[in-house]
Amino acid sequence: MSVSDIVRRIRGTKEIYIHAIIIVVSILCRLPFLKTFDLVTYDGTYYLNQARSLLAGVKMAGAFPIGYPAFVALFFIIVREILVAAQIVSFLASVGSAIVLYLLAKHYVRKEYAVLCALLLCVNPLFIRYSLFPMSEMLYVFWVLLSLLYFARKRYVCFGLAIGLAAVTRPEAILIVGILGLSTLRNPRAIASIVISFVFVFSINVIVLSKSQERLVLLPKTENIGTSARSTSLQEISLDFKEREQGIAELKSKNPDKNPVVDYFQRLPRECLLLAKHLSPFLLILSLTGIYQKRTIAILAALVFFLIFPLATPRSRDRFIIPYIPILLLYVVIGFESIRSKRIRSTVFVLIILSAVSLPVIDRGSLRLYREASHVDAWEAANIFRDRVDPYHKIADRKPYFAFYAGGEYVPIPLAPYDPTVQFLCDSDVKYLSLHRQTIEVFRPALIPLLDDKAVLAGEMRFRQVYFSPTGQMILEKTRTSEPLIWEKLQGCGGDAYAPCWLPDGDGVAFRSSDKMKRGSVCIGRSGEGEAQKLFEENTSGDQLAWSPDGTYLAFSSAPRENTDIFLFEFSTQKMLQLTTSEGNDRSPSWSADGSLIAFSSDRTGQNEIWMKLVRTGEENQLTSDGGNTYPAISPMGDRIAWIKKAGGIVILDQRTGAIVRADVPKSADFAPAWSPDGKYIAVTAGDWGSWDIYLLTSDGSQALLLTKDLSFQGMPSWRSDGKALAISSDHDGESAIWILSGLDPYLKRLDSPLNIRTYRK
Repeated sequence: MSVSDIVRRIRGTKEIYIHAIIIVVSILCRLPFLKTFDLVTYDGTYYLNQARSLLAGVKMAGAFPIGYPAFVALFFIIVREILVAAQIVSFLASVGSAIVLYLLAKHYVRKEYAVLCALLLCVNPLFIRYSLFPMSEMLYVFWVLLSLLYFARKRYVCFGLAIGLAAVTRPEAILIVGILGLSTLRNPRAIASIVISFVFVFSINVIVLSKSQERLVLLPKTENIGTSARSTSLQEISLDFKEREQGIAELKSKNPDKNPVVDYFQRLPRECLLLAKHLSPFLLILSLTGIYQKRTIAILAALVFFLIFPLATPRSRDRFIIPYIPILLLYVVIGFESIRSKRIRSTVFVLIILSAVSLPVIDRGSLRLYREASHVDAWEAANIFRDRVDPYHKIADRKPYFAFYAGGEYVPIPLAPYDPTVQFLCDSDVKYLSLHRQTIEVFRPALIPLLDDKAVLAGEMRFRQVYFSPTGQMILEKTRTSEPLIWEKLQGCGGDAYAPCWLPDGDGVAFRSSDKMKRGSVCIGRSGEGEAQKLFEENTSGDQLAWSPDGTYLAFSSAPRENTDIFLFEFSTQKMLQLTTSEGNDRSPSWSADGSLIAFSSDRTGQNEIWMKLVRTGEENQLTSDGGNTYPAISPMGDRIAWIKKAGGIVILDQRTGAIVRADVPKSADFAPAWSPDGKYIAVTAGDWGSWDIYLLTSDGSQALLLTKDLSFQGMPSWRSDGKALAISSDHDGESAIWILSGLDPYLKRLDSPLNIRTYRK
């Protein structure tokens, strides 16, 4: 059968049969891929949640116009499955678009060319892909094509209604109605019909969104659109915190702002190449021929936004070019029909068919769904949690996938430091916190400790781990509204305060203080008694203090000359005694339980080692010899001694057996470990996650948890004699002071009965 025979048969075919052929081809091209696109897209979650909100009559997120969600809501009433309802809308819109494109093409070219135009659209891989997605593109294309058909037929009321529906689906349709409206200015009746019908439809969108948001909303989607050169980091949801600008700057460094003009001229050629990829280079060139042949405003108006949208979005995505494919295919057949030579026309026809047939192979990526890891992991986790989640349950995540599939209300995780972020989520009544490793590492690095550190998870009392996937998905469930830790500030004595040490009876805290002139002193402060009492002046050292078990002496290091030595302050007589006199630097004293022995660190051998000294006889013994050993602490029972090893590890020596244990966590410990009065726990300062905080460990170093979680400095812990409070040095409120931390019982119980926690740290 020759091409002429095919043409004659098409010309003689009834319209109803041609429509049926287009519908059948559309359906057959999509059937093999129905199960391929079974996951919702990022924007799709907002569309479908808006559809649910429309039916429930509750407040919507307001991210998008209501055109697409409204139609999804209508089908949701019938099928009762929101994703299926969305796919039906996109599917029907794509089939309808092919029919309408045929009718529109028939207005400009002969029937056989119009059929070719529709069939080219039916088999286009990108069009097939998005006809099965819960996205607004297909419905938008349908309304635009229908409006152009009505405009071409001069049915201006219908044009206004259709383009109004296009505008409440995607706002860029306003540009089309503006261009075509201006083209009818010489026809007052036509322009009035367009304006009235368009405003009628668009006002419904404004009323519904404004009522939902309780404020006037004209173009909701534009609230989330920036110029192409604008960094997406500026759109990040963030809390107000001290380092906020630095945090945003770090995100911007990964996606920096660009020069708008330069970026536009770099982007536009890429968009054209994207069109060539999904339309085929030959068809794109042929469409340009058609544009040259018939530069009618009724069709060109739908292409104008293509020249603008690189300014409207910072990203190049294939879905942004979908609205232009049907229009360019119309120009393809216009250009094809304009060819006068039969031989050339036959050659071009063959090339058109080859382009259409080869495009699914060349552009086969469009027919495969790229499932990002966070998407698939969230879907798998949601299948487990769906029965636990109610629609009113709030689920925090960086992306909305888990919340959508589990059936909860999505809450974006804000940009902020760890502790303010977690507390904000608690205050927002978030029930589940969904963390996907790759996403968090890029966009919310403050929460990485939850993914990688068992001590952080163990010490987090507000959320507990309830799901862990080796591929990168972790779910936490809220257990408390706030941390049980209680903070109480101790009054200082006129300067910065640090290195606290409880009196043996627990009635007050000794600490070091330094005024603005850098003059140092040692003071004693008591809870609720106003300004602290100054004991004596010394030349300011940041080293630890140590009371003898009977409270007679306070041991401390000081450097009255070039080197540092250990001194004893006798509390009753107010006298000072020098305990060590080596040529090296001796510091960090710690008393044994019976008061007969002091452990300290010294570099007298050329490297830092732990030494032991008998107070009465003055006899000294070197305990370590491998270097890098500082801040010793003897246990209350005297059977063990802990210290800090160079590079931050905690070493625990059992003096009875000689066994040595090095705790895995924390890794960046500093300052003296502090034994609890019963010898069961150790408190220590460490900076594993960018700030100095307090960790609690079991005495054997096998379990650890992070106690404080603040960007400010928290360190130098000392236990009260009853084991129920810690004194620490902290600039928690912006100034260096002594704070008393109580409410430790839940943390100690967790150390005794550790949770079954898994993390991604190797």
